[in-house]
Amino acid sequence: MFYLYSLTFKLDRAIMQVEKILKFNQAFNQESDSNLAIDQLDLLFKKNMYDIHDLLFSYHYTKRERVYDIILNKEDFIYSNGRGSFLAKYMIGFFNGCADLDFNNTEKMKITFSVDFKNDTVLLIGEYIPDEEQHEI
Repeated sequence: MFYLYSLTFKLDRAIMQVEKILKFNQAFNQESDSNLAIDQLDLLFKKNMYDIHDLLFSYHYTKRERVYDIILNKEDFIYSNGRGSFLAKYMIGFFNGCADLDFNNTEKMKITFSVDFKNDTVLLIGEYIPDEEQHEI
């Protein structure tokens, strides 16, 4: 005799989203022209490339991938009323000499930001990425 059991599991997956706060000296304000704001934000982000690298690296750390050659283009910036986004293009790589693995690939991530003019800060927010569960062996 065969019995067929059907079990349903509800899995609550953790969502990963990385945030970084950058300090800036107010070279523009909320009423500034968006082109001036984009120019100033572009300068701010390029001066703080280490923090953007850190944000991107957080998404690749568990896979032991390195992040390098980050490119930010002003043409990819969108800004309006203290909020916006930009596209970070970068390379990821993985190398393991013992296993003869050498992997490189291009990636991109949309990073949103909001400017807090009162506290002179810019909050960078990476993409939502579902956290992977452990794989069974």
